[in-house]
Amino acid sequence: MILLFHAFDIITHLNAYLFAPGGDGIKNYFTTMYYVKYDSNWHFTGMNYPYGEHSAYTDNQLWITLLLKYLGSRYQGTEDFTVMFMNFFMLASIFPCLYFLYKILKYFGVTSGYASIAAVLITFLSPQLDRITGHYALSYVWVFPALWFFTLKVTEKLRYINAFWVVVILVIAAGLHAYYLAIGGGFLLSLAFCNIFFFKEKHRVQTSIIVVACVVIAYVLFQAFLYSTG
Repeated sequence: MILLFHAFDIITHLNAYLFAPGGDGIKNYFTTMYYVKYDSNWHFTGMNYPYGEHSAYTDNQLWITLLLKYLGSRYQGTEDFTVMFMNFFMLASIFPCLYFLYKILKYFGVTSGYASIAAVLITFLSPQLDRITGHYALSYVWVFPALWFFTLKVTEKLRYINAFWVVVILVIAAGLHAYYLAIGGGFLLSLAFCNIFFFKEKHRVQTSIIVVACVVIAYVLFQAFLYSTG
């Protein structure tokens, strides 16, 4: 309801609205639209002429760009709705953020009613939402709550499926913007070190080592991807 009230015109005209008509914002629309229309694989030819650039370094939200490129190759005309898809993914990221914040609050014993209200307030107070006015790849508010949630699940009860999701989220987020790998990795390492040095229970130490390993694995995987495709 909050989203509809404040952004009804945007939601009903997703393909006709630019969150930023200049600066980094228009550049970030351009890099995605140009790749979807003219490029392939990992190479971006719309800047740094005549050499081009690796697509991951152009701030074009690599995984989303690749998805749109695939849809364009299968369904003619899809590339004309790139702006719509970009705007949709940014706004839609609010909903998984609400879910993960609610689950985190419930984990810490907050009642359902208060958790629901607090999740909404925390989400719409997130400074990441301000990035929707230009640095679109950094506006995905679900990333850090999702990382925190699965890290809590890892430290609560060691199940490797939760550790797997930590790695997956880090790699996906890094493909949207490499800052996520640095900031998200730093956040998880801070949580792990706090568990190791302040709590010192054997279980917490063991699970924290797993969290550190998740960060290292995600970093190695993403660097290997960049090296093999660069």
